[in-house]
Amino acid sequence: MNSDFLFKGKLKPSNAVCAIITYKNKILIQKRDSKKNIFFPGHYGLFGGAIEKNETKINALKRELKEEIGIEIDKRNVKYLTSIVFDFKIIGCEQYKRTVYLVRLNYNQLNKLKLGEGSKMVWEDKKKIYFKNRLIPYDAFAIWLYLFKKTK
Repeated sequence: MNSDFLFKGKLKPSNAVCAIITYKNKILIQKRDSKKNIFFPGHYGLFGGAIEKNETKINALKRELKEEIGIEIDKRNVKYLTSIVFDFKIIGCEQYKRTVYLVRLNYNQLNKLKLGEGSKMVWEDKKKIYFKNRLIPYDAFAIWLYLFKKTK
């Protein structure tokens, strides 16, 4: 088994947030750094991260997107999509939740995007995103839910 994708370090899972960031028919994804002490190094995934102590989910999302791609988001442009529960009890940890939001960017925000974390960011066509090599499995699932959700 190829263990390049496996976590190599002290496991520190936590509750987290992430965003499916869209503009027209594209989704913005991040290529993660190839560091051995992060989950799924070198894989493509959604922007986001851990919720800090006493921080709301929305504030965590706003902070993470500012840190990772340099944009300010208005919570009116953020919609809840789903939460994914990870049960780490088998390895001596707790259950943690990754909350996924939809964030639609406007044209003015496109010019303000600046990568602050990861090795690169890529706009991927919604119809082709599953062919992206090495997509993080839980982010792939969140994107799948977004693509096949029922519209109201």
